[in-house]
Amino acid sequence: MSSINGSKPHAVCLPFPAQGHVNPMFQLAKLLHSRGFHITFVNTEFNHRRLIRSRGPDSVRGLPDFRFETIPDGLPPSDRDATQDVPPLCDSTRKNCLGPFKELLLKLKCSSEVPPITCIIVDGIMTFGIEAAKEFGIPEVLFWTASACSFMGYLQFDELLKRGIVPFRDENFIQDGTLDTPIDWIPGMKNMRLKDLPSFMRTLSVDDIMFDFLGSEAQNCLKSSAIIFNTFREFEHEVLDSISAKFPNIYTIGPLPLLNRHLPAESQVKSLNSSLWAEDSTCLEWLNKREPNSVVYVNYGSITTMTEENLREFAWGLAKSKHPFLWIIRPDVVTGSDSATALPEEFFEEIKDRGLLANWCPQKEVLEHSSVGVFLTHCGWNSTLETICSGVPMICWPFFADQQTNCHFAFRDENFIQDGTLDTPIDWIPGMKNMRLKDLPSFMRTLSVDDIMFDFLGSEAQNCLKSSAILFNTFREFEHEVLDSISAKFPSIYTIGPLPLLNRHLPAESQVKSLNSSLWAEDSTCLEWLNKREPNSVVYVNYGSITTMTEENLREFAWGLAKSKHPFLWIIRPDVVTGSDSATALPEEFFEEIKDRGLLANWCPQKEVLEHSSVGVFLTHCGWNSTLETICSGVPMICWPFFADQQTNCHFACTAWGIGVEVNNDVKRDEVSELVKEMMEGNKGKKMREKALEWKKKAVEATDIGGESYNNFERLIREGLGYGG
Repeated sequence: MSSINGSKPHAVCLPFPAQGHVNPMFQLAKLLHSRGFHITFVNTEFNHRRLIRSRGPDSVRGLPDFRFETIPDGLPPSDRDATQDVPPLCDSTRKNCLGPFKELLLKLKCSSEVPPITCIIVDGIMTFGIEAAKEFGIPEVLFWTASACSFMGYLQFDELLKRGIVPFRDENFIQDGTLDTPIDWIPGMKNMRLKDLPSFMRTLSVDDIMFDFLGSEAQNCLKSSAIIFNTFREFEHEVLDSISAKFPNIYTIGPLPLLNRHLPAESQVKSLNSSLWAEDSTCLEWLNKREPNSVVYVNYGSITTMTEENLREFAWGLAKSKHPFLWIIRPDVVTGSDSATALPEEFFEEIKDRGLLANWCPQKEVLEHSSVGVFLTHCGWNSTLETICSGVPMICWPFFADQQTNCHFAFRDENFIQDGTLDTPIDWIPGMKNMRLKDLPSFMRTLSVDDIMFDFLGSEAQNCLKSSAILFNTFREFEHEVLDSISAKFPSIYTIGPLPLLNRHLPAESQVKSLNSSLWAEDSTCLEWLNKREPNSVVYVNYGSITTMTEENLREFAWGLAKSKHPFLWIIRPDVVTGSDSATALPEEFFEEIKDRGLLANWCPQKEVLEHSSVGVFLTHCGWNSTLETICSGVPMICWPFFADQQTNCHFACTAWGIGVEVNNDVKRDEVSELVKEMMEGNKGKKMREKALEWKKKAVEATDIGGESYNNFERLIREGLGYGG
């Protein structure tokens, strides 16, 4: 994209302070910078400190026209390296961030060192930014960083209350078949069950924080002037059509990982990174030694957590599959313990020649590696999109939030419905077909209407509708039905994804290319490891920056990867095991088992990992950024959604998009192993890999010059941001 002549517009970018939100906003900011925008990127003070610890002080130094500012998140001090607890974070940002954000806007307004603010780009669950923008008379647009199908899912939270579906009476709804109830009233979302809706609808209280928060935020998005989606029309066309029928002003500009291809080669922003985790690129060297499409990539994203039992079941499942796998295990992925100690020595002994575990990795590069044959994922939207970009099929294990919904859409097999409340079909969400309750964002899974996350996300989604426009890091073909449904209610949306691909248009000489938004220090040595693997042979595993799990979960994943006999790159954050150090959760025998085929790292440059030719599949939490990067890399997914929108992303990845398979929430090693084998060796995996490559092609086309996301980005600058240069 050529730079804009004339006066320099100034965009203030306000992401929600989680890795899956920071990444796409950062990609969008880079693209805007390449078009001549001065960028002010707003992190929380907590994440600002994390970036400095993981990537060094240069990571937040920025450029003269790409600057970083901070606001407090309102939370008391916590473990400086741990992933913040999502419900309190959502509740605090809603209650405490408006004042500091307005103070920042005032400071910028009075500063002679920066151009006047011409627009504010607000995260779809930080809708207080709409109020701040209106108070200052500054144009704003909303950027829904998750999938369009998850947005439609969150918009249904009010309807779930009206129909008396939520709150559930007691916790038996999880097991008694309630979640299998069909839902047939959501425009653009077919064959849905209650379990396919974002997980935060699973609540026992109307006061549930996450149920209220996400339902409200989704509704608030409709108050914006426009909404941006990191998707493309063909991918989610039914949902996009339903959205646009309600809210016409939408922009599908994804997948952003592919749109970022347009960043100029000389652009300085290419060097900037938004990862909150240090990425271990050595896994790429390991992937380089693997055969094409032979590796199962396993990654549950940055938030997903699990029990030790879950981890062990995944581990032994991967091990029994006899396929090489790359398993990303965050140190905090196991709930209450250190994921490093959750896996026994015998697991490592079993997988020593074919499994690689890591704390974090460059997922994009892993998914794009020729050795990766399938992605076992939590179905976070970023992971889903990255899988699409890589053309890799998915094994889906949605954890929470929109991951169930993403998983539903990734899986097209109509015989998947089983007994259980969360399997209840939902047919009343426009643009979202074949949905179940379990496919909605996980914060609907509440026992109280007072649940913080249910209230927060529901409210924030509703608040998005108060914006002048909403940006979506997606592309129309990817989520066209949901986007159509959203635009029917709120016309002013801009789909400008995948942003990683749109960023290809950054000028080669742009200084912002050197900027990075990762809150974790990335270990790129895994790329050398991938270089030694055969094409499509490596399983890349990464649960994202927030997902946590029990030691049991971690060990099940570990032995599942080991048993698969495939090489794997496993990103394991130090805080991925809940309550303990993940470094001590896996036994010595596991490392002995995988010593020649498994690489573990704390964090990695995911884009580079997913794009690496050795990566054959991505085991992911289905965060939207991971989903988009997967799409951009053309890598299929194995989905293990943790929370929030990941269930919804998982649903779509496993149904509408046909690029993923889902791991049962109660992860078992045998299932992990079999899914890895199926994705790496079976006909289903072959078909999903082909489908993932098809989506990658469409994502590239959407973000190419003249493509829909590219054109939407141009239109966004002219119309949504009020800059006609």
